[in-house]
Amino acid sequence: MCINIVINTYQTGRGIKTSAFVFMKSFAFNTLCGLNTHNRLCCGVDDDTNKRMTRIFITGDTHGLQDIIKIDRFNTLMGKELSKADYLIITGDAGMCWIGDPERDPSVRKMFEDMARSRLEDYRKTRPSAELSMIEASLKADVEKALRHDRSVQDYWDKMPWTTLFIDGNHENHAALDSYPVEEWHGGKIHRITDSIIHLMRGQIFNIEGTTFFTFGGAESTDKEYRTENLSWWARELPSAAEYEEALLNLDKCGGKVDYILTHCAPESYLNRSGMPGMYYRSSNELTDFFDAVMRSSKVDFKGWYFGHYHSDQNFDKFHLLYDSVMELELYRKHDRGFENGTCSSEIRKIWEAKRTEELKGYPKRIDLPDGDSVMSVRYIRKSVEELLFRAPGDGIVYFNGTISVRVDNATEEELLKKMMPLFENGRWYPLLDSCPGDDYSPLQTAVNAVLGRTAGFGYKDGHYCVFATEDEGRALLTDTKIKEIYGKIYESRNGQAL
Repeated sequence: MCINIVINTYQTGRGIKTSAFVFMKSFAFNTLCGLNTHNRLCCGVDDDTNKRMTRIFITGDTHGLQDIIKIDRFNTLMGKELSKADYLIITGDAGMCWIGDPERDPSVRKMFEDMARSRLEDYRKTRPSAELSMIEASLKADVEKALRHDRSVQDYWDKMPWTTLFIDGNHENHAALDSYPVEEWHGGKIHRITDSIIHLMRGQIFNIEGTTFFTFGGAESTDKEYRTENLSWWARELPSAAEYEEALLNLDKCGGKVDYILTHCAPESYLNRSGMPGMYYRSSNELTDFFDAVMRSSKVDFKGWYFGHYHSDQNFDKFHLLYDSVMELELYRKHDRGFENGTCSSEIRKIWEAKRTEELKGYPKRIDLPDGDSVMSVRYIRKSVEELLFRAPGDGIVYFNGTISVRVDNATEEELLKKMMPLFENGRWYPLLDSCPGDDYSPLQTAVNAVLGRTAGFGYKDGHYCVFATEDEGRALLTDTKIKEIYGKIYESRNGQAL
């Protein structure tokens, strides 16, 4: 009844996939790819110590027992090869502690019993008295089932042959996590939920068999307006000032050099460049801005950044979004020295504060551009914006549902983009040549760029070699003597003469 509703709809807010075939097909493909092609650890015996090497795997959200088909499949494929000396890491929304432990905190039982009594009083107003005793018994059973929920989840993971590590996401009972005593483990702070379930706390750096991990859980719930605080949503989903400070201090201690970064949500910039539908317009917050600063800092060096939260699987450069996939991590033993102590945190703070300052002015914001008259125009507009704003391909520029949208991070970028608007709004393709010997158009491109004072867009359209320009620019190009001279040289080359 009411208690079951709380449990069964507590986390994803997006429904549960019901097709076992889709789940298993997707997982089998991703798992085999992950195990066989992604950072495959050379398993076996360490040449230096003559001991069996630890193996570490990583996956995305599990939401208690809702998204564990991938785990069951993984256990079937790999379980016999693993032991408690091996690790599986969950990148947030693990759901190990959702209801809370009534033995550790008596208020948990009281809260659910109060909910049941309140619901019973509602039934007294609408249901026949003959049914009330049955309803009361059912509500009591629901309470006991709810109170056993976390233990059922933890029992599932305890039975696995490996040790489970997890960072917290937004869909966790943070009050329950915080009730566990803090311990030190492999150089960082943890909450030990059970002997083989360990919560890796925020802002920590762990050294596991010589491989280092920077962990920072948490994320902002996009559906919190539909949730109840301290029942299905907790304000502690976002970090405290002290957790940010501890993270910066720990990054300083290691000189900003770690092997892997583990978070639940991604840097805001990743969402703008990764091509994930629906992710482009997520509002930024202090945490995603902090991750942006870490990502952009020249004083932070990492080999891979793994996260969950977005219920998809994707690899983009060093960034790895996980949901249905399980990957095995490569372990490292030797490390170069990091950056000078203290320089890492100062640069991150500078980038972070600058980003927050821009947000107070309404940045970042999105500006929609004209769609262009062809696919070729769209490609040129995107490339031109990337060059104008010094962006990596796809960074903050998306073409979605027929609209080109650009993220601008400050007033300078917005002003530069506005200066290009006449070209984007009125530009068209002007034919310059129908062919060129040896496909060497570089002299023509050099001359056109000089006339326009910008990097021009070139391409083939309707059988001609064209340039993308406004009407005034096109008129200048078609009459400019330099262009005519190059035309002559190109045509001369058709008779075997060199350019």
